[in-house]
Amino acid sequence: MGLAFAILLTLLPAGLLVVESTGDGSNVHVTTVTVRLVVAMLMALVVLLVGVLSRWYLQLRLRDLTLLRGRGWSRRRVRLLVLTQLLMLAVTAVSVDCLAS
Repeated sequence: MGLAFAILLTLLPAGLLVVESTGDGSNVHVTTVTVRLVVAMLMALVVLLVGVLSRWYLQLRLRDLTLLRGRGWSRRRVRLLVLTQLLMLAVTAVSVDCLAS
């Protein structure tokens, strides 16, 4: 949640982050709802992006995965191999991002 919020803060226009109180706090509530809606939309986009990239990666590796299945690997073992590879890619991307900043 912290990373998504940090991304959100860099993408939001400055006007959405200004909190003006009229005394009853109604503006604070509207700003909070706006921020939550934008975070929800960003999280949906992240999930969609992960799904699209995973499907693209699997299509590139389909021949190799079919070969492994033909050599007697179970579906579970092939699935674990793919998940491990995707996890290694994600960890590498996050570590490179952390080192770059």
